[in-house]
Amino acid sequence: MKRLYLFLVFSFLWPINLYSSTSLSNVNLSTEDKILAAPGMTIYFYFTKSSKIDQKKRLISLNYKTLKTHQTFDDWKLSDNPDLVRISKKLYYKLKRSVNFSTDTKSSRKKAFKIRKKLLEENEDKILQDIVKEYTEHTNQENKTSLLIAELLKIEKKKKELVYARQLVIDDGDRNLKKLYSLIMNNPNFLKKSKKYFKYAEKGKQKSRKIKIIALAVYFNYEKELLNLTNNPNNNKVDVKAWGWASSDRDMEFEDIFGWAMGGVNTKAEVNCYKKAQKLGLTGGECIVVDARKNTSDSNSLTLSKNLLFFERETRLLTSTYISRSEIKKDFETKKIAQKKAEEETKKQELLLAQKK
Repeated sequence: MKRLYLFLVFSFLWPINLYSSTSLSNVNLSTEDKILAAPGMTIYFYFTKSSKIDQKKRLISLNYKTLKTHQTFDDWKLSDNPDLVRISKKLYYKLKRSVNFSTDTKSSRKKAFKIRKKLLEENEDKILQDIVKEYTEHTNQENKTSLLIAELLKIEKKKKELVYARQLVIDDGDRNLKKLYSLIMNNPNFLKKSKKYFKYAEKGKQKSRKIKIIALAVYFNYEKELLNLTNNPNNNKVDVKAWGWASSDRDMEFEDIFGWAMGGVNTKAEVNCYKKAQKLGLTGGECIVVDARKNTSDSNSLTLSKNLLFFERETRLLTSTYISRSEIKKDFETKKIAQKKAEEETKKQELLLAQKK
């Protein structure tokens, strides 16, 4: 079973594409220095994507020999998958100890995911620094710590710049997501032909069946529409031709509509949307759940509405043609903090060396 699990990890979590072997550093770093891994070390990962995966299986540890047998790397993250994050041994056990539950239930998974997500965010800017420390201590190169941090940050920055140069930047900030949502929901064609959606929501009833939640999927091109808003903030048009919805009589939270891989409210809404898109011969887009409405405890009417484009942003992997402006900003801020810490560590090491003299 363990072998099967490792096979799945390598088969599905690591993409085939690796970084170019072209040197991006002015300093001669060995392969082990670049990947911060050496014989005898254990490498730790955490799978961050929201899913039904058992929380215990999100934490992965592999020994160096196993890692080298399956794949060749030249980057310390050892993965191009943004959902598979390499972490330090220190953070691995911190994440492991942060959750204590004896049963694997939906509620316990949700609670564990939120706790660990917050903990990971709090320690994100320390990951490289801690892994470098663990690597240099393992290889008896403590005097190389500051140099490695500085050089690896430079390499990462240059790689990002090469990627950014080939991508179109889209602004998927809150303002644009709110505007895109508003343009979709107020599209004249949609309003004219989807009166039943609002009628069912208002009455809390679909035909003779009482409903407690309803979700709407709309066919459009997520990246292209956001690119249009990025390049033309005054744009007030979105082409909406196909949509579909689904409802449930179950009492659930908005995020729960995404809780099932098959048969969930989101899946049914998307299926209905794709049927209409196919009938119209539409291409170049996809059906995305953009809106959901649910009832309150004191009313049968589905008066609470939710803009689910925010959920789409959090869970979506943009195609290689596009890069998110918020991602660039976040990356810049993270690197700035890491660079500052690296400089502080360098000064600390220089002070220690001066004291020894």
